[in-house]
Amino acid sequence: MTIDERWNDAIQVWLASKARRSEHTARAYQYALTKFRSFVEPKLLHEIGGAEAQAWANHLHGLELADSTLNARLAACSSFWSFCIRRYTFVENGRERPLAIFNPFDQVDRQRVEMYGQSRPLSLEQARALLAGIDRGTVIGARDYALIYFMLMTGRRNSEARRLRWGDVLCRADGTWRYHWRGKGKARWDDLPLPVLEVIRLYLWRAGRQGLGAVDFVFCAEKGPGSQALSDRHVNRIVQGHLRRAGVDWGSAHTLRHTAVALADAAGDDVQRISSMLAHSTLAVTQVYLSATRGHRDESWQRRAEMLSSSHSNTKRHTENSKPTKEDSCFAAGSKPGLPGGEVENAGGKPGLPGGEVENAGWAGGLDGGDV
Repeated sequence: MTIDERWNDAIQVWLASKARRSEHTARAYQYALTKFRSFVEPKLLHEIGGAEAQAWANHLHGLELADSTLNARLAACSSFWSFCIRRYTFVENGRERPLAIFNPFDQVDRQRVEMYGQSRPLSLEQARALLAGIDRGTVIGARDYALIYFMLMTGRRNSEARRLRWGDVLCRADGTWRYHWRGKGKARWDDLPLPVLEVIRLYLWRAGRQGLGAVDFVFCAEKGPGSQALSDRHVNRIVQGHLRRAGVDWGSAHTLRHTAVALADAAGDDVQRISSMLAHSTLAVTQVYLSATRGHRDESWQRRAEMLSSSHSNTKRHTENSKPTKEDSCFAAGSKPGLPGGEVENAGGKPGLPGGEVENAGWAGGLDGGDV
């Protein structure tokens, strides 16, 4: 095997290891590495050093990509070289040696990006509109409703939901149900809410799939065999199509996971319960997730205002006989003492929330208003 053939073989082994965890990740990593190889041609991979890695990073900066996208492409290439150092070895002259001895991307700076900084959940009204706009009278509509409702209620990722098999759904002796999911190197049994089971049963009945085998996937194409799961792209198209029909021009299948977090948070689940639902490795990860979902909640502004209010009483005797002028910004139209001129306190919202917002972005009550 030539050195070039060995590097090409390493790419295939590396991508296969990624695909076992996530097909989407494998495709994204393959795309990034292919772009890098095109950029450095005619150099071969074993001829790449830090100079080429930094030149490509500079090239990506010039494309004005989002910081998260730029970081993802650099991380993909760095991952490949790390794989070649730690995991892809071969024997030469009776000695085992790694394919690569250094990572050219180690010294390339990444952009600082706030984790989940651009993530946001659907509001309760948007989530309800999403479900209400699906025609459950058709096989496809019943499937889409069941799939989306399952993801909203459980917080499962795209890959975890679409790979659900009928043998993964079991009834306990006490009549409650559970399901088994796999994803991101994890596998676990969780409770299956009865409303979710009912919409899945309705879908299977409409599709004439009551006789599912244990290995059959629950969610599949309209006329496809149960042995063929939906692709992650298909699931994204399903979700995005229904979001558009609900008047939401943003979001993807992963938006449903963030929405599940917002729903659980508004329903009163604490961070430990939410972390368990999401199967996060640490509570710190869940805290970041919740912070991005909730935004900043200012719960002490009233106490701070009271602390500062003494300054108003101390100066009251100097101003009570004076008439404010248009130039006095603290008395501008609509303002209140202690607020910047021209601001209206919360503009009809609730204490501690931005103007016009409703606490928890409307997360109160049931998800579907008793529809299921």
